[in-house]
Amino acid sequence: MPVLSPNWFMEAPIDAEQKHYLLLAFLKETCLKFDQRELFPSFSELRTHYETAIRILSEQHALEANMPKRIKSLDPVHLKIEFEPAVPPSPSIGVILDILNKSIKILSKPLQIGQHLFDEAIQTIHIEPIGLLPMNVSEGYMLLSAAQEKKVTVFQYQVSKIHDPQEAFRVMHTTGIGTYTLSLCNHPEQVKEKLIKERPVLPNPAVFWIESSEKYPFDSTFFPVSKRRFLMELGRFGSLGEAV
Repeated sequence: MPVLSPNWFMEAPIDAEQKHYLLLAFLKETCLKFDQRELFPSFSELRTHYETAIRILSEQHALEANMPKRIKSLDPVHLKIEFEPAVPPSPSIGVILDILNKSIKILSKPLQIGQHLFDEAIQTIHIEPIGLLPMNVSEGYMLLSAAQEKKVTVFQYQVSKIHDPQEAFRVMHTTGIGTYTLSLCNHPEQVKEKLIKERPVLPNPAVFWIESSEKYPFDSTFFPVSKRRFLMELGRFGSLGEAV
C-alpha cells in the first residue's frame, strides 16, 4: 500500500499533481482492502489523514483571522469596507490550502465506507463472561472465536489508565497466548481451567468469550474491532481499578 505520512501534503517540494496522484493511489489500495473487509490499519490511516487536513485548515483560518489587515477598497454607496492581508500569503501556502481542500472532499466518501464497515463489524460481536468474575476485571483473558469456527484464539489483556494534560482515558494491552481447538470435551470453561492451571500468575482471572456472528479477517478486522468493543463494554462487568 502506498504509505502517506500524516503531513504528506506539507512535504517539500510542493507538487500538486504528484500529491494528488499519491492520494489517489493510497485510496485505491484502501478501497481494495475495504472490499475484502479488511479495516485496519487502513481505516485508522484514512481517518488520521482526514482529521489532520481538517485541523490544519482550521488552524490556518484562525491564523488568517488574527493577521494584520489593510483596507483594499471602499464602497461608500453600500457603506462597505473590503480588507486584505497586510502581508500577502506565499504562493506555496495557496498550493497547500488547495491540496487540503481537495483532499478533504476526496477522503470523505472512502471514510464513510470504512466507518460503515466498522459499524457493521462491531455490531456482530457478542461478549459474555466465562464462569464467575473477580471484582476487578482490568486484567484477564479474551477468548476470541469467529462464526462457526472450531477454534478459539486466546489473548491476555490488561487495561491501564493514561493521563494527559487534557483528559484521562483507558487503553488495552494484549499478549497472544495461543490457540485451542473446541470440542464437546474441550469447551470454553475447560479452556479457562487450563489457562488457570498453566498460568498461575493470574490465579483468579476475568475470562471473556468474544464471538462474531460474521466472518472477518482476523488480524485486520475481527481482533482490532473486538478490542474496541470489549474496552467499551468491560466496565459494566466490574471494576477497572485506578491503576495507571
